[in-house]
Amino acid sequence: MAGIIVKAELAAYRNALGKARMYNPKVHANVSPADEVVEKVASEFQRTAGTFRGVTHANTITAFYSHHCHIRLVKDGNVVTGGFVVLNGILLGLWSETPGNGDWLVREAVALGADQLDCFDGYLLEFYAKHGFRELSREPNWDEALPDVVWMGR
Repeated sequence: MAGIIVKAELAAYRNALGKARMYNPKVHANVSPADEVVEKVASEFQRTAGTFRGVTHANTITAFYSHHCHIRLVKDGNVVTGGFVVLNGILLGLWSETPGNGDWLVREAVALGADQLDCFDGYLLEFYAKHGFRELSREPNWDEALPDVVWMGR
């Protein structure tokens, strides 16, 4: 295991994932686009912001990122080598450029409440199954040349 896991801002996660998808074909093929993850987080913030009654905007943001959304990056020195988002129990955009760190990242995500995810059919099913996830449903990919989308839960 190289690096440490640190809390991150959404913008830092977006930039790191965007670069990883650009330069690493494996990340590009298996992880949602950064803007898609950011849109899910923003939509959930809008949906839940109204539930924080009687607090300032800054406190609403703090409450959201304490209770609903956990963003983490792996840093090896000043270099970001992986990351993930847990949004209301859903694991989004887990990626690692360091072989062997995926198991570590999934364990950290589960510790932060991740109990659902979606991924493409293939080696990821076995990978997530090692961590207690099982297939709940699947849907054919809109592009017939690409693998099915599989929803998993714990």
